[in-house]
Amino acid sequence: MLDGSLQYINLNKEIAEGKKLNKPLLNFRKGLNKYDERMKSFIEKNKDKFDGELFKDFIIREHYTIINQEEGQEQLMKYLDKYQSSIKLCNTEHMTFSDWFIVKKELKNNEMIPVEEAHNIINCVIVSFLDEFLCEINQEYTDILKSERYSNLKLLES
Repeated sequence: MLDGSLQYINLNKEIAEGKKLNKPLLNFRKGLNKYDERMKSFIEKNKDKFDGELFKDFIIREHYTIINQEEGQEQLMKYLDKYQSSIKLCNTEHMTFSDWFIVKKELKNNEMIPVEEAHNIINCVIVSFLDEFLCEINQEYTDILKSERYSNLKLLES
């Protein structure tokens, strides 16, 4: 999953019935995932774009989106029975995991990893994960996580 929209996951029924997903899963997320860091970033990024009720509406919507994403993440972890790896690529945002910034050339935030570099890391990590857990060729994915090859790649904190 590449920064999946976890706010749309509802696995309560499956979990209550004791069902499990018996497949390895890579949950690859953007840099900011915790409620406090995401809300702070959202407010800073949007404080001058909107005012009054519109700004309040955007904050409330983001608040519920983040809460629902955190609940979706928890449900996903309960539902998985096989190997799961939850990682994040620091200094990225949701659209980094698509071609948006390549097509639109809109990445203006100097704190973000350049898109080409981020895509190289994302591609390498995905291929390594598939090689290790689908093809059982090597342990390159495990080695990447243990090494400092990509300093912006971190395990996602529970």
